[in-house]
Amino acid sequence: MLAGKEGEPLRIKVTPEMLKLNPEGHEYPKTFAWESFYYDFEKTVILRAVYGTARVNELALSRHYGVSRTVAGDILNRGAEKGIVSRDEKSRWFVNPLDERRFRDLYEVRALLEPAALQTAIDHAPVEFVQGLRSRLLRTSEHFLDVQGAELDELEKDLHIDLLQWTGNIEIIEGLRRTHCVLVAGKHIQRAIRGMTGIDAFMGEHLEIVDAVLEKDHQLAKARLSAHLLASSRKAAERIHAFRSVNQMESVSYLVS
Repeated sequence: MLAGKEGEPLRIKVTPEMLKLNPEGHEYPKTFAWESFYYDFEKTVILRAVYGTARVNELALSRHYGVSRTVAGDILNRGAEKGIVSRDEKSRWFVNPLDERRFRDLYEVRALLEPAALQTAIDHAPVEFVQGLRSRLLRTSEHFLDVQGAELDELEKDLHIDLLQWTGNIEIIEGLRRTHCVLVAGKHIQRAIRGMTGIDAFMGEHLEIVDAVLEKDHQLAKARLSAHLLASSRKAAERIHAFRSVNQMESVSYLVS
């Protein structure tokens, strides 16, 4: 577009900086529409799952968040990856129940597989990586009373997912993926009853395991991990009972009993 009738047109090269775009070679992290709604969906579904299963109405879900059916589907697919919802042979979505029995069963699987994964992960995980886990644990311990939920989530992921990935045994990793929902569920149930029992300061137990890993003491690391999982299983059952004792199942527009 030219303005005026006299003189030569002024041609200026348009750069990313002028348009406030990212410079060449640097990419901003991508965000997806479902991400804005997923955390609320996850929390709602998990706090419903402690009472048993329920049908998820995909159309009602899209209306609840004011999004398209495509975005609602993305939310559900992410929930399926986390193990909190599943789809049947008729493509209907259901909440996976998270009662005491299922928690116990999932922790039993973890107690069998996680120490086995740790056995070989100890030999393959870089020292710098494990030292990074230790540093994060110490930093969080220093301000535990003010810690945010996202930090606790990362510490759980550090030990129970990222470290164990170094096992190299894909079959164990696939088996453990089915149990990750207890990590997700635990944080929401703890926060729901925070006023009564507080958030579990598990950093000490994690630190003991990580120290044994740094020492390359396979038996001690596995024993500490097993003890940690046993204690976590007992605490999970207590928290579910505590949550139910002071809460009633709430009606949710997209969940059908």
